This record gives sequence, C-alpha cells and structure tokens, in this order.
Amino acid sequence: MSDFGDEGLNFLGAFNDKFARRENTQKRLKAERRAGLTPAQRNRAKGPPKKQINFRASQETEEQLRSLAKHFDKSVTDIIALAVETLAGSIPNLTARS
Repeated sequence: MSDFGDEGLNFLGAFNDKFARRENTQKRLKAERRAGLTPAQRNRAKGPPKKQINFRASQETEEQLRSLAKHFDKSVTDIIALAVETLAGSIPNLTARS
C-alpha cells in the first residue's frame, strides 16, 4: 500500500495541495460555483443582496407595472423600487423601521 510509484505520489501531492487544506476548500467551492455559471452570469454586475417579497396584485396593477417597466426600459422590480422611493420621499419625516 505504500508503493505508489512516481505517478501516485504526484497525484497525492496535487490532490493534497488542491483539496486537503481547509483554506483551499472555500477557494475550490467558489471556483466550482463560478465554473457552473454561463458567461453572461459571470459578467453580470453583482449589486447589494436582494430580499424576495411576494404580493398579490390585480390584473390592472400587473399591466400597469409591465407598461411602466417597458416605458422606462427597466425591470418590474426596478419600477417597484422607484415607486416606493418616490412615495417615501414625498412623506416628510418618514424614517425606515427595522
């Protein structure tokens, strides 16, 4: 079992260098996640983390959101964020609650 030969020792050395150390594990996982992305996903600028919020809307509200998104050439999410920002800015002394 201790007779690996040159090729076996080279493999073990490469394996230990790449995977065995704890600090390399995070690097390897990050590289694997990145390798699974498409070029478009890799090039996409990452902004601040987002929180998913679900709500119910009437058909009319959905159509208005889509029309606004198309008009401003933005996503529906961007339109909602802009609407909330505008509404919050119009109310004096409004502070965010956490």
